[in-house]
Amino acid sequence: MTGGRPPKRMEILLERQLEVERRLTKLEERRRELQKRVDQETLTPEQRLDQVRRRNAAIRKRAEDMESRARLASMNPIFFQLDDMKRDFLAWAYIRTERHKERGRKT
Repeated sequence: MTGGRPPKRMEILLERQLEVERRLTKLEERRRELQKRVDQETLTPEQRLDQVRRRNAAIRKRAEDMESRARLASMNPIFFQLDDMKRDFLAWAYIRTERHKERGRKT
């Protein structure tokens, strides 16, 4: 017959095991972060250049998307005197109304 003591020991052992697992996961996360940093620092110049080119290409693509939206809404010369947020909103609104017209909805 088991008394109150063995379950208590089991609980303590389980708590310790959980704590050890938590520490392990924290250490693994930290190791991954450090490995990323090391990988970044050990990139060859060609790899670093490739990384920068990819980042710049993504930025350029976003800019081209914004520019094409701006071009659609640029029928009004005042459009270019607006700040970016207003310009983006007007471009979005223009595109939306054009899509609604294509689908035969009232705008």
